[in-house]
Amino acid sequence: MKESSTKLTIFVTTVSVLALNGSLLANTVVKPVVSEVRVYPHGADVIRQFVVDVPAGDHRVVIQGLPASVGDFAVRAIGSSSHVRIVDTKRTTKFDDEAFAAKVRELDKQIDELNQTIAQHEDELLSIEMEVELLQGVVEQHPQQKAPESEDVEAGLQRTRGVLALIRESSKEAFDSRREVQRALNDAKTRLRQIRSERNQIGGRELESAELSLGLVSTEDKETAFVVSYYSSQAGWHSTYHAYLDSGSKSLTIVHDAVVLQNSPENWQDVALVLSTTNPDRRTAPPRQFSHFVDLREKDDEIVYDQAYAVTGARVVEPSAPSVMLEERVYAGMHFVPVSALPFSTEYRTPNPQSVANDSSEHGIIGLGSYAIDNVEIKTTIVPRHDDVGYLAANFEYDQDIPLPEGEMRCFVDDSFVGELLVGNILPNEDVVIPLGIDQRIRVVVENQGGMKGDEGIFRNRKVEETHFLVLIENNGSSGSSIEVLDYYPVARHEDIRVEVHRDATAPSKTDIDDRPGRIAWTKDLDSGGTWQILQRYSVSYPRDTLLSRSNR
Repeated sequence: MKESSTKLTIFVTTVSVLALNGSLLANTVVKPVVSEVRVYPHGADVIRQFVVDVPAGDHRVVIQGLPASVGDFAVRAIGSSSHVRIVDTKRTTKFDDEAFAAKVRELDKQIDELNQTIAQHEDELLSIEMEVELLQGVVEQHPQQKAPESEDVEAGLQRTRGVLALIRESSKEAFDSRREVQRALNDAKTRLRQIRSERNQIGGRELESAELSLGLVSTEDKETAFVVSYYSSQAGWHSTYHAYLDSGSKSLTIVHDAVVLQNSPENWQDVALVLSTTNPDRRTAPPRQFSHFVDLREKDDEIVYDQAYAVTGARVVEPSAPSVMLEERVYAGMHFVPVSALPFSTEYRTPNPQSVANDSSEHGIIGLGSYAIDNVEIKTTIVPRHDDVGYLAANFEYDQDIPLPEGEMRCFVDDSFVGELLVGNILPNEDVVIPLGIDQRIRVVVENQGGMKGDEGIFRNRKVEETHFLVLIENNGSSGSSIEVLDYYPVARHEDIRVEVHRDATAPSKTDIDDRPGRIAWTKDLDSGGTWQILQRYSVSYPRDTLLSRSNR
């Protein structure tokens, strides 16, 4: 057999069996390893490839070592395969007592070795503790020891310094040893827990595997490549990002990585990993549409629901309860929350083969993509009614061709970590805003100017409430900054309420932002070292015998 171009690890044997219709039928047995895995947000297609020499006529290929828990396998011949057809498939479950016993013996051996290692580390710790106690006793007893009568003061000081230096060096070595041994002991105990958990999981049951037998008919003797694939629901992936903003050059770099989790029956060792944003549901045909009839009925008539007839027989269709749109799911120890359907279908191929253990631990995939974005608009937003800080944000048009799925993003500004957030799907040519935390370059001070409550009118038949505060802004950065200050004017919903903006108030740059009545903003490009003052002052008056009702909607 020629070596496959994909360099797959395959074990192939051929055995002779009984004659069938006067001709000899040869079974080819293969044990292909996992070569590629296509991971979806929830689930994965596992792919194994192999190449065999298929003789002309009838032939059978037996695929061994497949997971027994998988329900459906899909097999196809690829490449120049017009000469061969798969005419039947047979699936059986195999129990490997010998492999099970070997696995148990290996785990038990590891448990014994770890127990011995833990006992040795505990003995070392006990010895170190005795050494530390001995050193403490020397420190406590040394001042009580009498110096020789012939010893002068200088010699006594030298002797004390020597004792202290010896104690310091010995205690440092003892403490370092204790830390190292304690770390090794913790690692051994952690590993022991993992091995015992694995041992408990297999318990007393036999090791199972599936065997798939393919009946082939070929028109010629030819080497043929095959692919067997199966779906696992116990896997998934999500995107992670790092965003790096250079405020000086106003450039942003987004690095796209991913996290894969899986708890399927097998480890993925050195596989080509493909991350897909789709979630195939294996339905091949649309649902059937039946006729629908309506009629009048008397109030007391019994309600009879229509019946829809499918291939499997009659099914009564009843009004269904409202469905939960986002349902939490747990797959064999893994915690997933379904995400909304993505408006795009994209695949990301990892640059190098990956190994992903089936222990539900996070497996990071680095280097799905890196995107440099220039001409980023950097804006600092201040909301003085809430706090006296500015919040930095990067605004840009995403001009890349590859969409980015939603995921967690760690944000850095001028090489300093500022926080983490969850970003939604980013599509090509879409305007994007990425919050980047508190802008440390901008100093904000909000001063209350003594807003008052009082009466107005000839007979003082109206109440007046005044809002009056000053916002002081200073740019302490080395470059200019675009500042936006958000606030509002109250909007009256009753004709007896009057809102008056005072003449000395700073006029806003924009009003009714985002079509929200009363929402205002002041904007300014503030140079390095520059300052800016905004005075907000308005009053609300209303009839004296009434109360104000306040709402944000």
